[in-house]
Amino acid sequence: MSESGKSGESGESDESENKGTEKMDMFKQFKNFMPKDSDISSYLYITIGIVTVLFLILFGWIYDRLDLEQRTCTKLEKYYSSTVGKSYFTSVNTVTLGKTTSGNEFDVSNCILRNYYVKSAYNCCCGDGYKNNFVNLCALEKCILNGCRFLDFEIYSYNNKPIVASSTANNNFIKETYNSLDLEEVFTTITSKAFNAVDTNCHRDPLILNFRIMSTNISTLEKIGSLIETHFDIASSGGDNFRLMKQHTYINGTILDVKMKDLYKTIIIICDFYPSNSILETNSALDKLKSYISLKGKSEFCKTYRYNQILGRTTQFIDETKRNYVIVLPNLTNSIINNEFATPYGYGCQAICMKYQNYDENLQAYNSTFLDSGNYSWKLKPLHLITNVLAGFVVVPFTTHRPLANVRAEIQSLLSRPG
Repeated sequence: MSESGKSGESGESDESENKGTEKMDMFKQFKNFMPKDSDISSYLYITIGIVTVLFLILFGWIYDRLDLEQRTCTKLEKYYSSTVGKSYFTSVNTVTLGKTTSGNEFDVSNCILRNYYVKSAYNCCCGDGYKNNFVNLCALEKCILNGCRFLDFEIYSYNNKPIVASSTANNNFIKETYNSLDLEEVFTTITSKAFNAVDTNCHRDPLILNFRIMSTNISTLEKIGSLIETHFDIASSGGDNFRLMKQHTYINGTILDVKMKDLYKTIIIICDFYPSNSILETNSALDKLKSYISLKGKSEFCKTYRYNQILGRTTQFIDETKRNYVIVLPNLTNSIINNEFATPYGYGCQAICMKYQNYDENLQAYNSTFLDSGNYSWKLKPLHLITNVLAGFVVVPFTTHRPLANVRAEIQSLLSRPG
């Protein structure tokens, strides 16, 4: 074989060896890249650990949410373990339904509804926050037990049914609680508890229900009217437990001039429809509901504000609270911290709704205002904040229910004092 042939064979052999070497190097690199058995075990343990931690966090969150409702009721039980206050209609001077006059009168002739502060509860079916939380009947029961005679509710529509829930979004289509309550079971609780001497010391007092209705669903609104008829109207006929105010509609606001003595065990309904109260005027299907509404929440005779909307008002605002019924709600947040109440109180706002979900210093001070004035749920406003006061009239300190002769004697005594 020639030299050139040997050289060619040698070149091919070298090239083949080089390719084989390259493949071996690539295999070694790939093998080095692959994790060792010990590394695989480490990765597996880490993955299992992460999954376990995530599972425990998820399980803990679910358990916390499921237990939240019960914890809330337990908290409220610690806050409000016994009945509070006493009835404006004392047992000595009890009147019966149907009577508009009696031998025993309230203070004097100016004791009309709009001249009184009333102990008021905001979102009274909420036991804690207003989103990512629960509504429950135990919260409503505690508000009733605590002597609140102005109860505020948010009503939504779900499957053409009225439900009670809450939200921090001022929107008809967003409820932010995990659950809801059928309006019917809420009404049943009201009729069984709010006028029962076992459940509240204020069972003879009038009760104002403030419905903030977050729906334009006509079917749902019709059902609200039917539920009012069944639970408050028909249920009260022929009985002596309570009665529904029907004589005074929202058209003229005359409910504001009704004397307290004529509101014995009377349910008064206020409704505010979002986004507009005009829905009542444009749908004849709502005539039944209309007939039960004594005031509209935002109207000529009744005003509803959030707390921040009344800050910085001038004394002209007092003229508004003298003429109208003014409701003050907390700001639209998820916080259960109460605002100070002195500002709306000083303006003469009648229904200052407090967050009974949190028994903080501001709520304690608010309750003390009623406690210090006889422990009633109704408190006569100061003379400069009320209207229709007779010339020369002297307001008797503290709200009481006493025979008129005793009141006249006290007034005469005050008038006869020198200076």
